[in-house]
Amino acid sequence: MRRLVFVWSVAVCLLCVGVFSGESEAGTLKKKVLSGFSMTLSGGANYDFLVNDSKKSKRLGLNTELMLSYQLLIVSADLGGVYDFAKQRFVARPGLRLFLGWLYLRAAIPIVIPADPNDDFDVGVLIGAGIRIKATKRLFFTFEGSVSPFFININEHGVSMPAELRLGIGVRF
Repeated sequence: MRRLVFVWSVAVCLLCVGVFSGESEAGTLKKKVLSGFSMTLSGGANYDFLVNDSKKSKRLGLNTELMLSYQLLIVSADLGGVYDFAKQRFVARPGLRLFLGWLYLRAAIPIVIPADPNDDFDVGVLIGAGIRIKATKRLFFTFEGSVSPFFININEHGVSMPAELRLGIGVRF
């Protein structure tokens, strides 16, 4: 639980830095170069494709993701955090997105942070694609599909490869 509070605290601090930096001279540079902070809140459904799962883990679930991003030109650096309601676990997702107009490609490294010390730590790779639709100057909507195979606990749990679909709303700062 302390790790979860720490990660969310870091996200809030980064958000504050982004809000206050917009009031300085960097705000004039923002108008010339496509850059800036954004925060997205999304909800999704995931289905785990499992091979050789001896524990019969839950396959279908719902999750929510809060993601802080800094975009410079067509690339954004993302710091995302997902809470999986079915498995009751937090997954950190640092990564990058490449924007091609309204379409984007996403790559991230999902890191499972167990709430219980007896649970397993795991790391994987997330690849996905999505669309970002601008509603107003600051507000946008997202739709994304992704898949993220995990690698560390293959021998204990079999191969776990969650596929996700998610809808979100975001704000640019």
